Amino acid sequence: MSLDINQYPRLLNVTQTAKIMGVSRDFVYKCLKKDDLPVKEIGGKRWILRDPLLRKLGSLPETTVG
Repeated sequence: MSLDINQYPRLLNVTQTAKIMGVSRDFVYKCLKKDDLPVKEIGGKRWILRDPLLRKLGSLPETTVG
């Protein structure tokens, strides 16, 4: 499956995250509860960070500063 990351915002909701991961929303909530996903809390809502998520899944190369 080819994933066009530009079709998703940098901050993802649970539904978008589940679609990218190919899992259920329930599974994403379980991962959030276990702190297994890269998140940013804004205004009391937790958003999943797209690029760190894709790196964690191995779908985006690690960035290097140089």
